[in-house]
Amino acid sequence: MTAPSLFFVLLLFSCFCRARGGTGSQYFWPSGANQAYVVGPGTTSVIVKLWGAGGGGGTGTGSGNHGGGGGGGFTSCQLTVTSGQSYTVMVGSPGASRTMGGTTTAAYGGGGVGKAAYSGYAVGGGGGRSAILLGSVELATAGGGGGGGGSLSSTSTPNNIGGGGGGGATGLTGSYANPGTQTSGGLTQTPYSGCCGVNAPGSQFTGGSSTTAGGGGGGGYYGGASGITFGGSVGGGAGGSGYVGGCVAGPNTYMLAGTSGSSTVNWQIAGGNSEPYYPATVGWGGYPGASTASAAGYAGIGGYVIITAYTCSPGYSLNVATGLCTQGFFTYTGSNQNYVVGYGTTQVLVKLWGAGGGGGSINPSITPAVEGAGGSGGLTSCLYATSPGSVITVIVGGGGTAPKIGVSAPATFGGGGSSYYGDSNWALGAGGGRSAIQSTIGTDVATAGSC
Repeated sequence: MTAPSLFFVLLLFSCFCRARGGTGSQYFWPSGANQAYVVGPGTTSVIVKLWGAGGGGGTGTGSGNHGGGGGGGFTSCQLTVTSGQSYTVMVGSPGASRTMGGTTTAAYGGGGVGKAAYSGYAVGGGGGRSAILLGSVELATAGGGGGGGGSLSSTSTPNNIGGGGGGGATGLTGSYANPGTQTSGGLTQTPYSGCCGVNAPGSQFTGGSSTTAGGGGGGGYYGGASGITFGGSVGGGAGGSGYVGGCVAGPNTYMLAGTSGSSTVNWQIAGGNSEPYYPATVGWGGYPGASTASAAGYAGIGGYVIITAYTCSPGYSLNVATGLCTQGFFTYTGSNQNYVVGYGTTQVLVKLWGAGGGGGSINPSITPAVEGAGGSGGLTSCLYATSPGSVITVIVGGGGTAPKIGVSAPATFGGGGSSYYGDSNWALGAGGGRSAIQSTIGTDVATAGSC
């Protein structure tokens, strides 16, 4: 019986600590201005999580419907980076709201202006986008939500005059207001019969700012249009679009839209609200205001950005599915090998396969001839705490040999036992060696057994 292959694999992954508040992650809150992220030593990849800002809420007097602002969108983006590179981080400011008849200010990140124009309404401004740029090139964007509107009558059409949620690949519509897409800003929809106002279209990065009366469009890769006036209502603006065109395609790159504003839900939640380390209420659209002459809707809530660095030492590469750095494969050499713990590494995830045992055979002239196969090696997975610069000894077990009839099989590297043939009619396989790691020579930390 032939001997099993002597090629056995041990995988080592180094895990850069990325617990919230620990080394490896930076957090960015709205500041109304550009912020900087500088890539640290040894960092080869970052994952950026961006939440756009929510639009401001609107209201109307009497028995009217009151439109909430749209929730901001969410974008996750993986980037390949180089130490020392400087990126610009934009964190969208929230869409504002004003008292009846007032006009909002534009929000940082491209949120459009909301304008009421009439004393019976208060509208919200569009929320600003959140983004990361290298130089002047926008790599990833999370869209802002559109500003909400208001109505004098509960029977006004349409019944929902809230702002559209931020994108996603496309933002969500407002009241007769189209959202931003991947190629254009939101455009004017066909007005409702009797309409007395006009949308302001969105443009790249900027939501439409109302010039007559309507909620502001959300900022985005392309901004949403502003709302319009129609009948007894002032409509909400549309949401801006997200963008991932500058990101590495894979499981860490995706977009999620926020929810659109309404008069029946208190706050409109942002996309990606179940993501790890999401701070509660970030990116929410503003709540509709009360039906009083001095009322205003509530401002939206600003965006947020998390950048997590993944540091791989020279000779290592990032596994995009797990976020871990891998050194590769250790195969059988017949002697101890070394793994040096890289920069920033606090844990290693080790997978070990033990070697298989050699098979046995019998002189074919003996009947009945019954031969036994060698046993397969075991698998061990171990998460091991360590520190940069530590040296871990790696043992990759040798496969048990299957000698010729009448010949003994020698012991194998990794502790596999030898065999003794007994007489000239037998060939008995040796045991397979274990695979293991050791922090000090002679003491196993983790072991995969063999038969």
